[in-house]
Amino acid sequence: MSEKEKTREIWRHIDETADYARSADLEPEFQKAIEENIAKLKEKISAENLEIVAFGTVSGCKSSVLNVLAGDDRLATDVRGGTTVKTIEIPWTDRSGVSLVDTPGLGEADGGIHGRTAREAAR
Repeated sequence: MSEKEKTREIWRHIDETADYARSADLEPEFQKAIEENIAKLKEKISAENLEIVAFGTVSGCKSSVLNVLAGDDRLATDVRGGTTVKTIEIPWTDRSGVSLVDTPGLGEADGGIHGRTAREAAR
């Protein structure tokens, strides 16, 4: 399958999902959430930006790996877990349209909020 065909197929699936959300007997909040996520996805695809998102366990070296990719210590690190408490996005130097995204660890004491933050960033 060519790149053009793949792109057409991706857009077809997005449109089919949007059609389903509009026509299905869904709760209004689910319908709204689907529509909002589709709009965000379309925006990201149209902008042709790439986000490299690091997510995983607490103290899993996510920030350290992104610092190595960035070529600089731009994200805080510590041997103790829980240093990253919110999603942080930094541009990848000399890479137009590419961002590195750091997320909180998934198993923290406040993991409900931080875990949700990490999962949302990975979408």
